[in-house]
Amino acid sequence: MGLLVVRTLALMLVVGHLTGCVAHPSRTIAPPRLDVPAIAREPCSLPRLPAGATMADLERSYAARGAEIALCDARRELAVETALAQRELLDRWMNERPSTWPPWRRRE
Repeated sequence: MGLLVVRTLALMLVVGHLTGCVAHPSRTIAPPRLDVPAIAREPCSLPRLPAGATMADLERSYAARGAEIALCDARRELAVETALAQRELLDRWMNERPSTWPPWRRRE
């Protein structure tokens, strides 16, 4: 009779552990995502000098390139800021989520 009780208890522990692992919800809430603005995804294009360029063409091209480089740098900065903000949101989301681990297996 004692052996039957021990086996029954062992079986209850195994089944309880298995159902406990299966019963806990997985990550069903999607993490936050930020969309990179379309302007930040546009490629930079620097103006080129035409064939047989004059001094006036050189000066125009110099000013246009400076403006395009400034715009390109602003686009890059916007893309970097968006990526950093998304990482921060994701880190906050991971830390604020309730644990799906059973109380006896929490990693705190």
